[in-house]
Amino acid sequence: MRILTGFVFIVNIALWILCIFLGFAAEGNVIGFPAIIGLIAFFTAWYLSGGIVVAPTDYFFQPEWDVFKTKLKWSNSSGVIVGLIAFFIIASLI
Repeated sequence: MRILTGFVFIVNIALWILCIFLGFAAEGNVIGFPAIIGLIAFFTAWYLSGGIVVAPTDYFFQPEWDVFKTKLKWSNSSGVIVGLIAFFIIASLI
C-alpha cells in the first residue's frame, strides 16, 4: 500500500507542477504565481492534515488508503482555494 500511496502522491505533485508550467505558458504571471502559491498551500495543508483533519484513531481503525485519500482531498482543496484567492488578488491588481 505504501508504494501505491507514494505513487499517487508523486503523480499529484507532478500535476501541480504541470499546472504551474501551463499557467506560466498561458498567461504568464497572472496564472503562474497563484499556482505556485497554491502548491505551497498544498504542502502546508498536507503537513498539517496529519494532526488536524485526520483523528489519531483513524490511523488505527481506518485503512491506510482512506486516511491517505482524506489527507489528499483536504490538501488539494486547500491548495486550489488559496490559489484561486491569489489569482483573484493578482488579476485585480493588474
